[in-house]
Amino acid sequence: MDQNPINIRYLYNTKVKNVFVVALIAIFFFILSVSALAETRNEDFNEYVVKAGFLYSFTKFIDWPEEKSKIKDNGRFNLCLFGENPFGNILNNLAKKRKFKGADLVIKENPPSDSLQKCHILFIPKPYGSFLKSLLRIIGRTPILVVTEEDGLIYQGAGINFVIRGEKKNKIRFQINRKAVEQGGLWISSELLKLGIPK
Repeated sequence: MDQNPINIRYLYNTKVKNVFVVALIAIFFFILSVSALAETRNEDFNEYVVKAGFLYSFTKFIDWPEEKSKIKDNGRFNLCLFGENPFGNILNNLAKKRKFKGADLVIKENPPSDSLQKCHILFIPKPYGSFLKSLLRIIGRTPILVVTEEDGLIYQGAGINFVIRGEKKNKIRFQINRKAVEQGGLWISSELLKLGIPK
């Protein structure tokens, strides 16, 4: 009898997990490559195409707690937008092609304050960052990923903050506030943490 039996299931699961992680990271690098096109084709570049891709990819690296997973109950993933919608039809087009956490994407523009806790992601575009603290008070410790796009908001409680970098100010990157992401019970993978740039 083999004294050191190999756990085939463990090896298989480890291999599948590694392939899955590599695939997800590849998604990010694809998005980053699209972002890099801005340097040569700035006139055709729409930063919100890239940001929409990032929002979709974030859901692959973040898990919501079971009690929040009404996703599984009603088949809806609620992406809420505060203020003016800078995406135009980009998110609606994405919703036709992709599932978010295996559920249909529902875009809610300017939901009333008493409905904010139903959001899975709350995106606060510029120049509405001044409302961040008020919105965080309403949300409390509800498991909602708050995403912003203004310098400094990562220090004020945003979970993820998009920033523009590069000599021509056209490379989209993101910062992560791990404490803010996890305080509502969200789980964030170490792979995503590695992809974020320093605060």
